[in-house]
Amino acid sequence: MVGARLISFTIMDAIEQGIVEMINNRSMLQGEPTVSREEWLAEKRANAPSEDVFQQEYMCIPADSDSSMAIHEDVIDRNSLPKEEILQPRKDGGKYYAGVDIGRHRDLTVIWILEDVSKSKEPMLVTRFVKTIKREEFSVQEKKIFDVLNRWKPRMTFVDGTNTGAMIGENIQKRYGIKRAQSIKITAVTRPKFIGDLVNVMSKDFLHIPDDKEVWDDFMSVSRYIGKHGNIDYWIPSRGGDQGHGDRFMSCTLAVQAFIEKGGMSSYYLRQAKVVRDLDAEEEERQEETRTINKKIRAKKHRRFNY
Repeated sequence: MVGARLISFTIMDAIEQGIVEMINNRSMLQGEPTVSREEWLAEKRANAPSEDVFQQEYMCIPADSDSSMAIHEDVIDRNSLPKEEILQPRKDGGKYYAGVDIGRHRDLTVIWILEDVSKSKEPMLVTRFVKTIKREEFSVQEKKIFDVLNRWKPRMTFVDGTNTGAMIGENIQKRYGIKRAQSIKITAVTRPKFIGDLVNVMSKDFLHIPDDKEVWDDFMSVSRYIGKHGNIDYWIPSRGGDQGHGDRFMSCTLAVQAFIEKGGMSSYYLRQAKVVRDLDAEEEERQEETRTINKKIRAKKHRRFNY
């Protein structure tokens, strides 16, 4: 359109114009705690469904409009390790998280156990156990799931409580309590957030999965697309036969979400915010030095001309 111009206003612009201070002023009036600019930004990033969504919704960087693989083959390859290296029995003191995707006739039931082995400033999750259950009655499935969870004692378990998984999900949550197990509905809201979080974790090489054909096929079957309202979403087609419906992928997604639910990524995002703050401080210091030098130069010229 002739005369039209594109105007963008990012979350960084809002921060520079004092949105955090405005929020803090209201919080103080209501007797609530205040936050720093870095903490507020880190919270917004952590709560975004994915890094793609954060970049699109907060940084005005549009996502690719074409449908594509959610996780590219090179990313899956970087995060894959031989099964004999990572699939290990439970050990005392391990920090475990579980994801359970429930199926019955066409879909598989898959239990995925991750261990948090983070030792540096970045998170690291390693797959320790994967169990697949095919076409078994729910009573049998429930017993096998409880056997696994009782043995591994995960700090948090996320169960797909949508449709066929509702009853088992409720029973698991009831047995272990909501602080250790949650039955989650996979909806148009939760699906892009959960899958986006897994994509984000793998893109940063924070997750090790088994180098296994069935696992690879599941992960590579997931597609990303842009909805009619510009939202990012994901589609998992049925692989036919007894190969399920991306069930290994979804159980791993739920295990990662269980880790995030317990605050596993929060400290990382806060550290990233500190890095940004430190870089901004260094840049401000350089700009201040430049202003001082320019001021001296102008003062010198002024004295010369007056003399």
